[in-house]
Amino acid sequence: LSLDVGERWNVDLRASFFEDHGFVQPVRTVNIEATPIDLGLSYEFNPSGRVSPYVGAGMSYMLFKSSVDNTVLGEPEPSRAKDEPGWYGLIGVKGPLGGRIGFYLEGVYRQVETDVQGDGLAAFDRISVDFAGAGAAAGLAFNW
Repeated sequence: LSLDVGERWNVDLRASFFEDHGFVQPVRTVNIEATPIDLGLSYEFNPSGRVSPYVGAGMSYMLFKSSVDNTVLGEPEPSRAKDEPGWYGLIGVKGPLGGRIGFYLEGVYRQVETDVQGDGLAAFDRISVDFAGAGAAAGLAFNW
């Protein structure tokens, strides 16, 4: 969702979903699902043109869900990952296709870190996870 706040400025709200990001430790396999919710500003360089490049940045709040499997015991371990704030930056292009329908193509980089921690009797020390990375999106947009 992008709301105009000036001729070239927009307030952006976006959300994504990433599932099954995992990594292996000596005794455990850790899987993380993440849902970033982003709020920020973007600046369009050519808002009335056929193609309008833009850049943006803002704050992310990442919702995490973790699951941990003990590879020695072959059993799942109770775990939790704390939801954390971070930041994002983006670059993209958009433009009209016809009527109220348009297109967009963008690249996003997010930086967020969290800790996965064991719960209960099988508690384990915190495992730090750097959930930084780039992504890309393309699609159609409805403009009103």
